[in-house]
Amino acid sequence: MINCKHIEDHTYPLIAEEARPLHEQANQLRKAYPRTKENAQQAYAMYQQAAELGHWKAEINITFLIATGRVAAKHGEVSERLERLMEQNVPEAYLQMSAVYKHGIDGKRRSQGKALRLLRQAAEMGLPKAQYDLGKYLSHKNEDEEAKQWLNAL
Repeated sequence: MINCKHIEDHTYPLIAEEARPLHEQANQLRKAYPRTKENAQQAYAMYQQAAELGHWKAEINITFLIATGRVAAKHGEVSERLERLMEQNVPEAYLQMSAVYKHGIDGKRRSQGKALRLLRQAAEMGLPKAQYDLGKYLSHKNEDEEAKQWLNAL
């Protein structure tokens, strides 16, 4: 039997009201077409302001911009940001850190074991994307019973 919660039951860190408009404006810049380096840099700066106000989603978006090469950052910055968010029990941070270990990026050695443990933690916290990814992974490993349970948890 799997240990699974629903994401609706998860308690996220509170987001300050003054950070919300910064995050929204940064989202619009990040998603704007054509995608330019200038837009990515402006989005990064706005996300950074929102993150400094405690906006955890802005931190996640910053790690995405860095990991996808849209902005430059110091070595290890993605991991540092994700580790801070993991300390606050943000499921999305566990999922992203799983990818860091899976692909061996940001100075982390590739480790399928660590990647799987982090993916499982995100799934157990109720994150649907992690539940799906874990179910598909287990299915490929012929662990069909547990895979079904995770896929049915969605």
